[in-house]
Amino acid sequence: MSGSDPPSQRSSSDDDDYVFDPLPVADHPPRSPSPLANHPINPVFEKRVLRKVDRRLLPILAVLNALAYLDASNLPSARLLGAADELGLDIGRRYNIINLIFFVPFISLQLPSNLAISRVGAPTWLGINAILLGALTISMGFVGDWREFVGCRLLIGFLEAIILPSCVYLISTWYTRRELHFRFAVFYSATVFVSAFGNIVNYSFSKVHSGSMQGWRWILVLEGVITVIASLYGTITSLDFPDKRVHANERFFGRDERRLVQQRIREDRQDEQFDGFSGEKFLAYARDANVWLFGLMMFCAMMPVYAYFSVSMTIYYSLFIGRSDASQVCFGLDAVSNFLVSYSWSMQTPFLHRRENLSLVDTQALYIPVGLFACVVVLAAPVYARLRGSALTPVVVFLFLMTLLGLCLIAYPNARAARYLGCFLAYAGAQANVPTILAHQAINTRTYSKRAITGAIVLSLGSAGGLLGSALFPPQDTSYTTGLSIAIGLQLLGALATISLSSRMRKANEAAKKTQSNVPYFIEGLEGFEYCEIASVVI
Repeated sequence: MSGSDPPSQRSSSDDDDYVFDPLPVADHPPRSPSPLANHPINPVFEKRVLRKVDRRLLPILAVLNALAYLDASNLPSARLLGAADELGLDIGRRYNIINLIFFVPFISLQLPSNLAISRVGAPTWLGINAILLGALTISMGFVGDWREFVGCRLLIGFLEAIILPSCVYLISTWYTRRELHFRFAVFYSATVFVSAFGNIVNYSFSKVHSGSMQGWRWILVLEGVITVIASLYGTITSLDFPDKRVHANERFFGRDERRLVQQRIREDRQDEQFDGFSGEKFLAYARDANVWLFGLMMFCAMMPVYAYFSVSMTIYYSLFIGRSDASQVCFGLDAVSNFLVSYSWSMQTPFLHRRENLSLVDTQALYIPVGLFACVVVLAAPVYARLRGSALTPVVVFLFLMTLLGLCLIAYPNARAARYLGCFLAYAGAQANVPTILAHQAINTRTYSKRAITGAIVLSLGSAGGLLGSALFPPQDTSYTTGLSIAIGLQLLGALATISLSSRMRKANEAAKKTQSNVPYFIEGLEGFEYCEIASVVI
């Protein structure tokens, strides 16, 4: 076979079609060597396999994460459309409790989830938890008391803690380092896109009336049904980790295709096999300053994603109603509780609607363009990095500065157009930084165990940043001076943390190159491995 011809593929349905050839036995004649053995990777065949991985992995994970977002962010619309009156959610601090209880398990359980998925298997772990999430969302449509709502939100926090970190972990094991940024961007852009239309979807579902059920209950029931259906499909069709000889992988990939996936990972970073977890490894990873610098970067990036929710609604209010005085804006019972459900600013639209009797569709129209612009920037970041040959550090720093500029435009000018422009820049910059930082972390991490632990820590700290962002904008401080100042400062801190991390990595690489040949120097547990800030490559 010539080096330019794609290797032949066996049927993926063969019973003995394994990632590695079984040892020959008496009644099983030796199989001829795989055409990939001891041969360079064929680029034509590689591209075909990579596209198949893209089709089988990214769409279903993106859909599951986006639906999980919808299930977590439907509470404000449900409250507006009848739940508050029927269940008494606005009495005392009930609504605050319902919101805050969600984040207790959501932040604390991301790490245990990543430890469990490797043992249980990705299709089973993600599928079952997503099905339970949908079923729980359906059950919320039948609650009869606000206390039952609290219990459901607590359980939803448990299940939401599983979806995003598990998806990020799984994606990071299938691709080489140069391919991760674009794949993370594609995966995450689905959630950003859904965030632009979340309230429209909720409003549409609320128009369904049957029997004695109010519209807010139909929001929960229908979104839960959609999640269950998508989760069932995902359980059947999604991939497991590439090192596993399981039916989920064998059904879609032939022997040579599975060999190629492993060969690519082996040549890229030599961690194609699961290495197991241990307390010693966890302590070693926790002592790695790079892990916490990545977490600090995510903390700074996620803080304004939550924080500007209130500020953007101030701008929307002044643009729509014709007032520029922020003190005229009412954000409801408690600003903190208004921001703690999702990564979308859609939390605030119901309160504008209730205050001025505005159409929910009208208020939604103000931030649909902002959400769509953010989606474009999320996808444009890796494409720009590839076309310009830019490393990831400049991209992350640029996005921090873009967010900073947006926050400054929100904070200081009185011109309505300038403040609305600030919403575009702040939201897009912060959201685009999420997959970029995830990619930066993943390309500079080796082994399954460290990917699982580091990814969970980084995302947990990002969620903590969201809590801080929510708390810094109380309703009594209508100037938002303190909150905006801290948000702006954190963007500078995030940029400095990124530069500091880049400096640490560069020094480690230089130390490895200066080491004498007879003295091994290990980076990420592998001699010859180098930290990299490579341009994104889209194959």
